[in-house]
Amino acid sequence: MRSALPDAAHIEASPDLVGLTDVASLLGVTRQNVRKLIVACAAPEPVPVHAGRPTIWRLAGVLRWLAREKRYPIPPELLEVAEATMQLNLAVALRDADPRAQADRRAPA
Repeated sequence: MRSALPDAAHIEASPDLVGLTDVASLLGVTRQNVRKLIVACAAPEPVPVHAGRPTIWRLAGVLRWLAREKRYPIPPELLEVAEATMQLNLAVALRDADPRAQADRRAPA
């Protein structure tokens, strides 16, 4: 990216933050199917980044949860991309974080 756009700033990579419709589209199933798998089940659901309307999850967490808890077949390349975009977005968030707030969080209690 740097060679093509040397002055560009990385803001966000996707897919990372997703709703039910996004997950359904990526897996090639219906939104209702994903809702049943995630929301209407006894197993602890993946923890959302935002609980509300809409509820938002990190795709990597949802895919890992579906594979582990539901034995759902997840394409390895989709999980690899989801993990990479999540790590990239977390690195950007950390880069943009206030260093003083980070130091306060690391201080012993």
